[in-house]
Amino acid sequence: MSRRLLVLGVTALLIVVSVLAVVSAAAPASPARAPASPAVVPSLGPITVYPLDQSDNPTFTFFPGQTEGRVYFAIDDPSDDAQVTVNITDTNSSRDGVSSPAATWVVNVSGGTYDSTRTGLAYTIPTSLIYGGNWTVNASGAVGGTASAEFLVQTYQVALTLSPQQVLAGHTGTIQFYVTGIPSGTPYTEVTSVNLTATYYDGAIPGQARLNLSAYSFGPSVTQGTATFLLPLNATTGGGIHLAAYANVTSSGQYSVLYTKVGDIATFNTAYLTEQCTCLNGNAAAANSQVEVTVTVELNSHSNNVGSGVNVSFSFASGLTPVNNSAVPGNPPTNLTTNSYGQATILFLASPTVFSTSATDLVNVSVTALPSVNGSAPVFDNLSWAFLVLTNGTEGATIVASFGSATYYSGEAGSATWSVLPALGGTTSGWSGLDYVLESYNSNNRLLAILESGPLSGLSGTVTFTTPENLTGSLQFSVDAHNLTNLIGAEVTAQVLTAGIELVPSETAYHPGDTVVFSVQTYGPGFSTATIYETVVVYGTDSVLSSSVVTGDSFSIVIPSGTVPAEITASVAAQSPTLGVFATGSATLREANGLTVNVGISTVSHYSDGSFQPGQTLTVTWSEQTYGTGVSSLAYYVTLWNTNGEAFFGDAPPLVSIITNATSGSFQYTIPSGSPAGSQSLWVTADAAENCVSYCYGVGQVSFQVNPNPSALNLELGPGSGVTVGWLILLVLILVVAVLLVLLIRRDRSSRMPPSTYTTTTEPMPPPAPAPSTPPAAEWNHPTADPAPVATDAPPPLPTPPASPP
Repeated sequence: MSRRLLVLGVTALLIVVSVLAVVSAAAPASPARAPASPAVVPSLGPITVYPLDQSDNPTFTFFPGQTEGRVYFAIDDPSDDAQVTVNITDTNSSRDGVSSPAATWVVNVSGGTYDSTRTGLAYTIPTSLIYGGNWTVNASGAVGGTASAEFLVQTYQVALTLSPQQVLAGHTGTIQFYVTGIPSGTPYTEVTSVNLTATYYDGAIPGQARLNLSAYSFGPSVTQGTATFLLPLNATTGGGIHLAAYANVTSSGQYSVLYTKVGDIATFNTAYLTEQCTCLNGNAAAANSQVEVTVTVELNSHSNNVGSGVNVSFSFASGLTPVNNSAVPGNPPTNLTTNSYGQATILFLASPTVFSTSATDLVNVSVTALPSVNGSAPVFDNLSWAFLVLTNGTEGATIVASFGSATYYSGEAGSATWSVLPALGGTTSGWSGLDYVLESYNSNNRLLAILESGPLSGLSGTVTFTTPENLTGSLQFSVDAHNLTNLIGAEVTAQVLTAGIELVPSETAYHPGDTVVFSVQTYGPGFSTATIYETVVVYGTDSVLSSSVVTGDSFSIVIPSGTVPAEITASVAAQSPTLGVFATGSATLREANGLTVNVGISTVSHYSDGSFQPGQTLTVTWSEQTYGTGVSSLAYYVTLWNTNGEAFFGDAPPLVSIITNATSGSFQYTIPSGSPAGSQSLWVTADAAENCVSYCYGVGQVSFQVNPNPSALNLELGPGSGVTVGWLILLVLILVVAVLLVLLIRRDRSSRMPPSTYTTTTEPMPPPAPAPSTPPAAEWNHPTADPAPVATDAPPPLPTPPASPP
């Protein structure tokens, strides 16, 4: 047995040595390190894949139900696999009810790169998805290996508003948040918490101080809420107010969506008053007529000068005597806050029983800083408007006029009314309407035409009209009345807009094979009886892609996949039986164009898990390709960054930067010593080095795993061979077990053979018997004659014994 085991052991050792020899002969040599020159063609390396949006940009966040919900992909495969299997997988597929994988394709990457935005391959994130989370795009080639890249699907969003947008020191601001689902836009009740933070600039270093909010945190299913703060007096206009909201979902995974907003710290600039009334000479108000006074506040701030959220107060005087607001007809408020336009308006009646008819009356307005922080109320400005109340001795009657609407659309029917009213102590006896004029003005307030005019009679009336087609500007209605000795008049205006159509395309740039949906949005009258026609033509050739009647509120076209138009124009026109074509709209789209940068690592890992070690130098390959109309021949700055210094993430300098006209090349990158275990990323950017309109910028990314302490069992006997030390040990163990099993099987077969005819015993054998004393019997010979007959009842004769040997 020992000799057999020795022979088997030697045989196994010979097998192992043979395997090592075969592996060493088959293993590729380690790739030479290419110099950092773009002219070097990248050596073969592992496959890489990453997600793209419809504009061919690397994108790692997608939103369902929108154009941002279509996931395209790009592959860089220096091994030129003819068949690469690509799939998109939801890492929470069972939770979300999504197939795993969600989509699968087999594509040809024999050219080294593949971009699905050019072939139309994309996966649309389901709009029914409730929870967001991580998804992956995976690629697998027979030679290039496998690669994957993660991206995030976001199913909700949080938004912030600040009111007012510019906050004065010592004033209160209000923050409001909303959490809505994507794409529904309805409250997203799956949210588990919302947290708010706010800071302001106080002039110190580093400059941002925390604001005290009335509420910081909101619990489960709270999809909207508010918090207020008081901006301290030390707030400095050189900075701003910085707000942040974190909306978290923890019930089905840990997700957080961040939204930030910046508001302005403002200082007072100016305030002014405007008045609207039935007045003669600007401030002589007819008795009991309506008066409106508007204060407009302007501020100094970073974004704009609208003074919203500023406190203003109103007071009145009859001559030199103050009048309480409550005694003024119309009950005008004492304190208001300016609206989002920086305005506050009050209305009152010029009553001769409240205001003086012999002295100047006043409306006083104060612009103040409230609430007060330090006990004082700084006054920014004091304004006043003086007016007179007409008596019987002046006119005896007044006339007022108004349009039926403050705004009309062209082609729309409208009306204007007028009335003659008595003044203080006066009478309308003897008064009568005289005439009217309706005029149109363009947007520059220049007279276009007299639309209507004519005589009037009586003390009131209504004039009807139809606004001119295609008018954008205003209407002015002028009316006069007289009593044979005096003449009074009034003028009012209304804005006129042109009825129109706005075309809103579903995407801003298209790719071959895209379906572009145009939303038809109308405003103004006449569309209920109109027919809307659409036409889509190719720029330059005027070939028609589509021409039909629009049904519903949208229409769509499919972009050709063969000869792709560089630019298309969609036009719509609305025609009614009475107005003809009264509204048009158009939208122009261009083919998406740009620059794609593909990045890979050609260095082959020495370990089966594909990891690299700190201090190891990698060859990072890159290639660029333009897409869309035209071919770029620009020189580019090609730059290598790591994730801590890439332009999007910080201000650290690049690792390497060159200028080149080449379309491919490589860089050398040494993994820093002491790098922790985990994934690292490298980015390559291509930025046009000269004046550029399109194909100006591109970015690509590649990730790799760092393992400072790899297992010796994962060491490959030949880089890229797939044969590891662990595999070899397992092979030897399998061989040894196989040999032992063979021996056991043979032994088991031997134990099942039939038993021997010899019976073994442990008793002693008896001695041999002595030789016989009588001579042996003679040999028998056949008789020469038949034996004599015997009686039938006699026994048969005994045979004759054989004769003795001589």
